[in-house]
Amino acid sequence: MAGSLGRFEGFPRAIHGLARFTSQSSEGDLQRAILEALRRLNGETHRLEEVTVFPPSGHRVNFELGVADGNTFSFLDSQEAARVQGAVAVGPLPVLDFLCVACYRPPGRGGRGAPRFDYYLLRFAFQEAAVELRVFHERGPRHVSPGDLILFVERRVNEALLRNRLRPLTPEHLEAL
Repeated sequence: MAGSLGRFEGFPRAIHGLARFTSQSSEGDLQRAILEALRRLNGETHRLEEVTVFPPSGHRVNFELGVADGNTFSFLDSQEAARVQGAVAVGPLPVLDFLCVACYRPPGRGGRGAPRFDYYLLRFAFQEAAVELRVFHERGPRHVSPGDLILFVERRVNEALLRNRLRPLTPEHLEAL
């Protein structure tokens, strides 16, 4: 579908988390930092305490992210990030949508317990000197709340901005169900 790179056509209107940030970076620089941050997050494993305030004891979480292209998502590896960054180089995209799958592993039994999954849709909507992050929780146990996911993603994006010698996002508003 032409012109749909970065946009998921089925993004829901009802959302479970919303944050607004101001940015002193250009939209293109901010979009490249978001892509870098989420690509790096792909496949990383974290103690759940690093991501959420009230985690189940001892659990670990790893993330898998895909970037939207119409009605599908493609795994956000280096090649896919480069493809989207090529589109951003032509001109910033109005939105960047992602599928985020959080896989939780319980402690004990060598980490071989039955995994649990949360499925989220993330939408970064860009405006002049600002970005809005909308989160929809598709399904799963919500071990990571939409608000905690927003804060975690914000930290990761700010780290990417700082690595590129750009100013971090400034939070203006956060609400989550």
